[in-house]
Amino acid sequence: METISYFELNSLDIANLEKLYNEIKIFLKDKAKDLAVIKVCKVENHISEHIKLMNELNEKEAKKYILIGQSLFLTIYNAKKIVLGVADGYIFDGFFEILLACDLFFSTKKSEFGFPCINYGLIPAFGSLKLLCRGIFEQFVKYIVLTGAMINAEDLYNKGIINKLFENMRSCQKDIDALAKNFSNKSKFALGLAKESINHTLFASLEDALLIEQNAFCLSFSNDDRIEGIRAFLEKRRPNFKNRWEDIYNTL
Repeated sequence: METISYFELNSLDIANLEKLYNEIKIFLKDKAKDLAVIKVCKVENHISEHIKLMNELNEKEAKKYILIGQSLFLTIYNAKKIVLGVADGYIFDGFFEILLACDLFFSTKKSEFGFPCINYGLIPAFGSLKLLCRGIFEQFVKYIVLTGAMINAEDLYNKGIINKLFENMRSCQKDIDALAKNFSNKSKFALGLAKESINHTLFASLEDALLIEQNAFCLSFSNDDRIEGIRAFLEKRRPNFKNRWEDIYNTL
């Protein structure tokens, strides 16, 4: 059974952002799908189109635009399922931000990333600045935001922002398939719990982070997957996990 849902983001207009937002919400409720892949490929030709769009927005429309962008960003970031971002090409502004919201980030080696929006009087605002400053040095974030410089994929890989680099999309697809197989053999409840814990501890003090981890650890004892996982390990067999986050807590 195919457990991967594929999505493409090829425009930053409100309609496309809303479309992806609705598709991700549907994916989160689909028990047959465990991994979402958001592809952003070869969007360099869209930069003039995007600037024209920004030029046409008034203040009220800009508010709607940024709210749907942030809603999409948060939905991806807070999803209890795993979301993988894949880049291939010239990735700028909101395209880059949506990929940064993903749990894992793959890219072809030829790709470039940045926030050229500063060159026409705007700033990135979907939510990526907070995450970037937590993940890497503030000075590097300021450099790419304030200068509008495009950064190559290898530099972001060395910074730990991109998880894996590939020569082309074909070789990337092999890793996506392997990743989906890996996740299919794990407890969906444990995956969701782990992701939520990481997200919450990211912005917490050490004391609060320890409490979050403590509570999550104890919560993992509340379902059958923990029993099944340990029993399968001792019996030297593959576990048959059945618990899902949405079934137990109905959080979607």
